[in-house]
Amino acid sequence: MGGRQECYLLSIFPVIFIHPLTKILTLLLFPRERLSKHYIYLLQRIQQIASRQYCNTAIVIIDNANRRIDKWAAYAFNNYLYRTEDGNRLDCILEVPIFADSEMTMGIQLADLVAGLLRQYYRHGLHRSGDAWDDDLYFKKLREYHDIIASRSPNFGTMYGLYVAPDDFLSRYYR
Repeated sequence: MGGRQECYLLSIFPVIFIHPLTKILTLLLFPRERLSKHYIYLLQRIQQIASRQYCNTAIVIIDNANRRIDKWAAYAFNNYLYRTEDGNRLDCILEVPIFADSEMTMGIQLADLVAGLLRQYYRHGLHRSGDAWDDDLYFKKLREYHDIIASRSPNFGTMYGLYVAPDDFLSRYYR
C-alpha cells in the first residue's frame, strides 16, 4: 500500500430543531430571497473555523435535495453574502454553494449520518433524561455518538457549535 493518506479536519455544526414542524414552517414562511437563520448560523461557524485554521477559502456543499429549492437557496446564499453587512464579513466563504448528491460526496454522507444520529437522540428525549434507558445498548450508543459529535462542535464565544433552536425560534427570528 504505502500510498499517501489524506487527513481532514472535521468540525460539525448542527442546528437542531426539536419541534418537528419548526424547520418545515421556517422553509415555508420565510421569504425565499433571504437566507434562513439556521443557514446563517452555519455560515458564521464555518467562517470562524476557517479563520482559526488560517484557511482563505471555504466551500459550502449542500445536499442536492430539490432543484427548485437549490435555486432559491443559492440565490438567498448569494444575497446574504453580498447584500448584508453581516454577510460581507464572511470573507472566507465562497459566494455560491455547491449542491451535490450525498451518493457522490463523502462529506454529505457523513452529514446525513450525523443528522440521523442527532434526530434519534433528540426524538427519544435523551437530551432531557437522566439515567433512564441506560441498560439499552441502542441508547448507550446514541449517547456515545452524540458526545463524539458534541466534541467536534466547537463553541466560539456565544456561538454554540451544537445549536439547539429554542421553542420560540420561529417567532423570535421570523417576524
